[in-house]
Amino acid sequence: MIPTAITAELSPLWPDPEWEELAKAEPNYPLLGHPAFSQAFAAHFDDRARIFAARLRDGAGTLRAVQPLMISRHLRHPGLVPRYDYLSGDAAFLTEKRSRVIPLRQLSPVLGLECGNLRMAGCRGDLAKEIFWPPLTLRLRRLRGWDIGIFPIEAGEFELAAASFRHAGCPAFRGRTDRAYLMREKPRPIAEIVATQSKKFRQNIRRASSEAESSGIRFDVLDGHAASDLMPAFAALGAASWKAGGRLVAEARGQALSVPYQGQQREFFETLARDPRLRPVMSVARGDDGLHAACLGFFGAGCLTTMITLHRPSSGKAGHGRLVLHELIDWAWRNGASRIDFNTTAEWPRPYADQSRDDLHLVVMRPGIYGGALALLARLRGQDG
Repeated sequence: MIPTAITAELSPLWPDPEWEELAKAEPNYPLLGHPAFSQAFAAHFDDRARIFAARLRDGAGTLRAVQPLMISRHLRHPGLVPRYDYLSGDAAFLTEKRSRVIPLRQLSPVLGLECGNLRMAGCRGDLAKEIFWPPLTLRLRRLRGWDIGIFPIEAGEFELAAASFRHAGCPAFRGRTDRAYLMREKPRPIAEIVATQSKKFRQNIRRASSEAESSGIRFDVLDGHAASDLMPAFAALGAASWKAGGRLVAEARGQALSVPYQGQQREFFETLARDPRLRPVMSVARGDDGLHAACLGFFGAGCLTTMITLHRPSSGKAGHGRLVLHELIDWAWRNGASRIDFNTTAEWPRPYADQSRDDLHLVVMRPGIYGGALALLARLRGQDG
């Protein structure tokens, strides 16, 4: 089961030319698996987690995969599996109130609400999943300082990953938090996509476009330095967004969470937008009084990944947030994108998607007394092990 030609080592997230080269050919997560993303995460969130990387090399010493990882401390409810709060401190953004009594040191991929990533994203190049998981799980089994592992992974990898952890001696379960991420594998002009939707949908889009034009709202897409130069205006828009009201406003709106665009989140995305290794893209709706709505994404390796959409409260009702996404989709098609990763499980972008990717939560316990107790608790609560 274990390919002897591949070994895994754990090391800091240092600048790595080999990783840079590997990222140029990454087919799955050209942004989330890029070293710039993980290094920015480490620069801004290292006060809330121990952050490092697993590097997988073949028998010739060639780097074949990099998986950024973190260990963070939490108080968890008896269900053990988080819904959104993977990084220490993320619970402050949630509206749900749950009893948190179990102290845990949680091993996971680099995840967090403020960085906009809730998926296991690494850089594997052409390394097959059958070769990736066994050496990684064996090395993590020997790592000290963690009690429970949480890995939100593609459904098609779940059984293999779980079997690899069990072979390494770690109890493995399926958590109850499942997600479907939206993407478009065949970008088309937005007019063609809208034309396939219902009559009511098309009417709503025509109405929103007409009202925006009559209000003097102008739409534009900027990329590279032009997009990064607009980040201060993007932050000002975030301060006017409903998200700035925090979780009390989110609860009143029936939302599960709210992450205000400020503090560490703002600093993180401004770092990404300035990084010369990445290509930021921002679609905006402007009026004479500044930005009314904007969507920030990043383009690389043929994939446009959308990260944050912000709008004024009045612009949300006017549909400006949807219209800036339309402009971004058209931009992706004109620039030869092979895929748009909407990076969301929300329903509102579904009309623009032609694919969804199901993620499952792999939950593992480190062997030992405490890990055994956690595994027993998981079984008593009906986790599928």
